Amino acid sequence: VQVLSPEDELLPKANAGDGDAMYEIGWMHDRHNDECKKPDDTKAFEWYKRSAAAGYSYGMLNLALEYESGRHVKADEAEALKWYKRAAEAGNDVAMDTLGWMYDGGFGCEKNYNESAKWYRLGADAGVPSCISGLGACYECGKGVGRDDAEAVRLFQRAINKGDVRAIG
Repeated sequence: VQVLSPEDELLPKANAGDGDAMYEIGWMHDRHNDECKKPDDTKAFEWYKRSAAAGYSYGMLNLALEYESGRHVKADEAEALKWYKRAAEAGNDVAMDTLGWMYDGGFGCEKNYNESAKWYRLGADAGVPSCISGLGACYECGKGVGRDDAEAVRLFQRAINKGDVRAIG
């Protein structure tokens, strides 16, 4: 009986277009994966790129992180923003929260409080605790929405109830 490596087990799925399998192979080569025995930045990046192209939101998210950090490719904030948007549009909650933060602070883009509130609201509507508290902060400060202390408190309480301890502060 031949024992296949985890990568060899995933390759048929990845080669058939399975974005999740492509992402997992990328993660197997990523030096930031504590279980990775032989990191290969080029392979990790290529598999994340293939996963993103296949429409897998976590592949898109990791591709955005690659472009933001410059870990496996030259840093490119505009390209990172593009992939964060694609990931968020595909329903990735981490990307929604990141876009809210990026537009609020002008990281990789112009400050745009309306866009910030939009992404936080999409995440909040999906029940993402960090987006709920982000939207609460928008209401608290009147950024991208009308200032509304009661709504801010309601959102912060909702975020706390979902386990977001950042909403306490």
